[in-house]
Amino acid sequence: MDLAALLELQRIDSEIDRSTNQRSRLPEIARHVEAEGELARVRREIARVRKAQDAAHAELDEIEQKSAEIDAHHRKLEQQLRTIIAPREAEALQNEMAGLASRRNDLDDRGLELLDASAAADDELAELTASEEAAVRAVEAAATTRRDAENLADDHRRELGERRATKAAAIGADDVARYERQRAGNGGLAIAALERGTCGACHVSLSVSELDAVKRTTDVPECPHCARWLVR
Repeated sequence: MDLAALLELQRIDSEIDRSTNQRSRLPEIARHVEAEGELARVRREIARVRKAQDAAHAELDEIEQKSAEIDAHHRKLEQQLRTIIAPREAEALQNEMAGLASRRNDLDDRGLELLDASAAADDELAELTASEEAAVRAVEAAATTRRDAENLADDHRRELGERRATKAAAIGADDVARYERQRAGNGGLAIAALERGTCGACHVSLSVSELDAVKRTTDVPECPHCARWLVR
């Protein structure tokens, strides 16, 4: 078994793993997601303001209808008042008319409040619409930047895949299969260099007796601490 070649294959595989991990953690992805979140937030605000404005308009319609009913009733009472002679009846009508006038004033005050709120909503919607347009542009720009970054990362991974295929083909199918099993059972790291008596995988220094056992083995040498293959 060509352990040196397998170590080179491991280095390529480790680089592929890092590249895959980095691909999913590209800052351009986070910025794109953040831009989409801001656009969604602005659109929620627009929906909230429009809903409140629609409710205000609906209430204004109700006020207009009630005001018209009060005005009609008030005119009817005025006509009745002209035909009444009895003071008590006249006083009752006048009290009722005063109550109607008070209700009418309350409705007018509420209508003015709603009109002011609607005008303020128009101003807020204008600002939010401008923010939405800016947010859309930000999302589009972030999406382009993200796509470019992802394409670059994908190109790098394809290049690594081609390098790996070439290296694996030069090693031999049986050894690669055994390496893959070793790699799968050890968290993606099958083999490491033994440098200055230290395992390059778990970074534990081997004792003199452990180093001697590694040197004397007739099988593939393994780290006594992490079981990864060692290249002396």
